[in-house]
Amino acid sequence: MKLSVLLILNENDDDDLRAVESIGAQTGEISSSDIFLVIAGKGLDTDRKQMFLEKSQKMGLTAFIDFTADNDAGLFNSFITHANADYCTVFFSGSSIDKEYYSGILSGMKFFPKAQMGMGRKYCRTGGRTVRDIFCPPDTHSGLIDLGENYGCLPRSFDGTLIRTDFAAAHLFDPAPGIDAEKCGIMMMLKDCGEFVYVSEVSLTGTRPMDDHSTYRYIYDEQWYTPSLLRSLLPLCDAARGEDGKIPLFIQYFVLRMLLCRFFENKDSRNKGVLLKKDAQTFLNTAAEVLKNIDDKVICNIHGLDMGDYDISLKRYLLGAKHGKKYYNFELSYDHDRLFAVCKDMLPGSNDMLSINVRKLSFSGNELHIEADYEDIFNSRRVKIGALYNNELYTVKYSGRYSATEFFGLCAYKNKCIHLSVPVNEVKACRLSFCIMFKGMRFGVRTSFSGEHSVLSGKNGNAYLYLDKKLICRNVDGEIWTEPAGRAKRFGLRAGSAAKAAGCRRLGTRLAYELSRPFFRKKNIWLFTDGVNKGGEAGELMFKYAMTRTDELYCYYLIDKKSEDSARLKSEGYKPLYSGGLISRLIYLNSKVIISSKPGIAGLNGFGPEQEPYFCDIPKAIRARVQDRACEELNAIRDQQLFDDTDIFFCGTAAAMEELKKSAYGYREDRLALSGLPGYEGLRSEEEPQKDEGSEEELFDAIRETIDKVKAENREAPEPEQAESSETDNNTDNTDAAGENAEGTENTVTAEVKTEEDSIADAPKETAEELPEEISQEVSENAEPGAEPEMISETVTEKRQIFIIINDRLSEGRDPADTEVGRLVNELCGDGELCAALSERNCVITLVLDRTWQDKTGELTAQEEISAVIGPVEEDGLQKAELVVCSDTELLCRRSFALRPGIFFSTGGKERPAGYFRPQQAKNAGELCGMLKKALAGDLAFCPEEQEERQRFFGEQAEGCARYIYDTLLKMQKNERRDEKK
Repeated sequence: MKLSVLLILNENDDDDLRAVESIGAQTGEISSSDIFLVIAGKGLDTDRKQMFLEKSQKMGLTAFIDFTADNDAGLFNSFITHANADYCTVFFSGSSIDKEYYSGILSGMKFFPKAQMGMGRKYCRTGGRTVRDIFCPPDTHSGLIDLGENYGCLPRSFDGTLIRTDFAAAHLFDPAPGIDAEKCGIMMMLKDCGEFVYVSEVSLTGTRPMDDHSTYRYIYDEQWYTPSLLRSLLPLCDAARGEDGKIPLFIQYFVLRMLLCRFFENKDSRNKGVLLKKDAQTFLNTAAEVLKNIDDKVICNIHGLDMGDYDISLKRYLLGAKHGKKYYNFELSYDHDRLFAVCKDMLPGSNDMLSINVRKLSFSGNELHIEADYEDIFNSRRVKIGALYNNELYTVKYSGRYSATEFFGLCAYKNKCIHLSVPVNEVKACRLSFCIMFKGMRFGVRTSFSGEHSVLSGKNGNAYLYLDKKLICRNVDGEIWTEPAGRAKRFGLRAGSAAKAAGCRRLGTRLAYELSRPFFRKKNIWLFTDGVNKGGEAGELMFKYAMTRTDELYCYYLIDKKSEDSARLKSEGYKPLYSGGLISRLIYLNSKVIISSKPGIAGLNGFGPEQEPYFCDIPKAIRARVQDRACEELNAIRDQQLFDDTDIFFCGTAAAMEELKKSAYGYREDRLALSGLPGYEGLRSEEEPQKDEGSEEELFDAIRETIDKVKAENREAPEPEQAESSETDNNTDNTDAAGENAEGTENTVTAEVKTEEDSIADAPKETAEELPEEISQEVSENAEPGAEPEMISETVTEKRQIFIIINDRLSEGRDPADTEVGRLVNELCGDGELCAALSERNCVITLVLDRTWQDKTGELTAQEEISAVIGPVEEDGLQKAELVVCSDTELLCRRSFALRPGIFFSTGGKERPAGYFRPQQAKNAGELCGMLKKALAGDLAFCPEEQEERQRFFGEQAEGCARYIYDTLLKMQKNERRDEKK
């Protein structure tokens, strides 16, 4: 038997040479002389070829192919056509293979002579770990796999799959499916042969991630979504359909899994952001067309295949998409102790599969309060959820909150959220269990505990919630128990939690917490963070402000030690708290107040999903979220109240507050506060005061005319020197004295607060005698008493800046004039009225372009008043702009832009997203020119509509918002009753 192996190089010499050695080291049924090696690579030179020939001397044949195809289909077809052996297969450089891999499969195919294909067990090495191919179930035994009976085990790639060469030559790969050409070609081969040999004793570990792996190279490629469905999955369904109109079940399962890969990689926070909402809806509509080729029993997975995180709610969602329904409602059936969800003749769900997931437990007023959610597979309109406690039945209340699941940023389905309050029995132990009520019958359901704030983790049976009067609440076998517990019993439970923590390598943290508790108990610790990888946002600003106050607090700012902002904070005199260490975890667990601009506080402190259950009974801090950016987009999953159990959300803008009031986020009104943005402190005070008629401006205009006249008459007259000016920092909340307290000691240093009135800062002085004689005379005749001539030179000579920031990239080889940027420049330069207005107002327009315009700015037609530079522009440069035109909405909402007028220029037909500050929008170059002329006529001031929108958007706390946030939290801490007994 002869075997042709196509080796595809990855241009890493070490990997490539190891691959040649691995193939040549095969033993058993086949020897190295029976292997014909074909090496495919890009631009193979003579030296590299010689290197491979030396390593493959023992092989029967070594040949080379220059690989330049867009996808592998053309390469595979060329290889198969010229393969001079009985069998053929592919090997990707970087993979590893058992020494008897090929021999084991060939022995099996020899034993089953009618088999056309064979493969061994396959794995993938990705992200530092090795994972099993989902199409190689671990319980599948070696032998001939009949695909009419086994739908879950099959090859989906050419690498590691041996195919009879004559069979492969009759089933060449169709390049039309593009990136899915290889998989579709293998499926068509399997359709025609209907069976293959599987050998579980030998394995191949590849480095090429498949669709279901998070490192798959196409997950960020738009072609993998709607185009792929249209080019591969839909044509595959049509091609695989038999004369009876049915598609083989194994191909249906394959197609369903390929769809699920795309959904899973864009679920909730894993959304890759490749598809915008409009494109996402197009993809979902196309997916619905694909689902019409899949039987309902396959969508319900009645054969029990391993499909990953494929829950019943997703099945219901896909069934609804297939049948054109928003929500697919199951029929209900029951027997004496079970309630079933029925889909035709299938039972996709039952009460045994349902659980009430407790998201939060709290105690007040002698009542236990429970916030929970569940999958609404039985339709809440037909059933009711109840709870039994102390032999009494309580009916839960449905809250307006919901727990949503998103795909591609669009809400797919929601879990129902419930609230329950029960009076606690103080005398004896009582259990609380949930049930479903239907037609006068009760059906029990499990209780689960997920999330940091449910306190009672299923993984940690010793976790408890301390109530009052020596009462505790525990999770006992999936049920909530309340019972009296003395100090000794509580100590024993904590010891048990520490023992459980040892299993997740967090025993040291738990023991350190217990031992250090007396030290931390009476310390009022406030923890601030912006997400450990980056600082400089609202959390840091609040930290710096807190350090200027004299309250007895221990303030810490959490950040990664390797981040750039960490070094910056140290240079400013602060000592940040570094994340990931024992100290940072202890401070988090003992914090009284946590202030953050980002969700996911537990994860930021190193308590991930594996460790969190063993510490969820400890944190008792007041949790505050502070909005950082004016254009921050809120998400009903990450920003809902229960995600971090947020006690109060300080909204920076009125738009954000209105969004958070929606039921999806679950905030009561008393948990929301319109504070303003800490980064926008003094937003109004930095505006230039309005000038009265007959003020300095008239004098400056007269002087400007005089200087223009002098320049025209005497070109040799010396230019007045520019006076450098600086602005007085008017922010009363930030001082330099704070740095001494940043180590977490009490911030008792009294900061010096500046309260100077707005004035022009000191600048280098010039006298009128130093100016040209004609100008000096004009000043003496017109200047009011006390006027300072040094300001005149600056006013006269400095050009007023208008920035137009466009991030559009210049494609290689494209004529700059034939772009939107080029057309915009021509429109600006060709507008005589605009150029005259710019000259009259002493203004210039600067276009800030993407770096791809490097060396191309000279090709743009420009006048003296219009120029182009390559971005980005530094912050101090942006501060000088008096008007900003931009296509980036987030950039327009930054503080430096919020202080000055702006126009949203929708390049490429983009619309201004709803809810963003900036009512002015130009849809084309002509509209922009008109708006610029109108702005120049108004001396680049805020138009009335923009000023009104700005006032509404930024709320009422633009002044002193850091002080407001700090004082509110201090008041909450003093008023809120938080028992710290253990």
